[in-house]
Amino acid sequence: GAATELFDEEVKLGKLDCTTSKKMHNRYKIEGFPTMHFFKYGKQIAYTGGNKQDSIVQWVRRHSMPSTTELATVEAVSAKQSMVPVMLVGYFPSSTETVDLGKKSFFQAAEFKDTLNFFHTNSAEVALHLGLESDGIAILKTFDEKHHVLHFSDYDSTDGGSDVANAVTEFVNSMTYPLISVFTKEKAREIFSPKIMVGFS
Repeated sequence: GAATELFDEEVKLGKLDCTTSKKMHNRYKIEGFPTMHFFKYGKQIAYTGGNKQDSIVQWVRRHSMPSTTELATVEAVSAKQSMVPVMLVGYFPSSTETVDLGKKSFFQAAEFKDTLNFFHTNSAEVALHLGLESDGIAILKTFDEKHHVLHFSDYDSTDGGSDVANAVTEFVNSMTYPLISVFTKEKAREIFSPKIMVGFS
């Protein structure tokens, strides 16, 4: 059903019988059935959506889109703020080792954006509006404390980048969900799904 609905789009769904394909079973470390994996730019991403057709189609379409969207103006930021509960906006005007590692971590985190909305900006005016005087990430929320900023200049890359990479991971994971929320089946999927993890290959 989902494969038929997505047939004419730039994404293909296929199935594999691991009882007759032991090599593929071992290669992709499949531990249970059914299992879905998503491949983007050759990178394997675990499927974290539901098992109904509409959930599969929605998840695949979302992950097939670019990982972030550019916000060129302050007005664009305000327009998006009125539409989504959480926005993460990256600003990367420099090109130092620390910034490059932080930027890579941000875009890797964006690949796991099931319930999060990632953006980036090249505009210094937009960055200042977000409280980013230099390279970093801003989080805008409609709940709790509504504005958080992480500046890459607070970190260094002398430890191979794990300092800034860990900072991005912790920032995204800890700042994007309400401190208190109603427990539902959908919320349970968010809470118990694998946390966003970033690394370098």
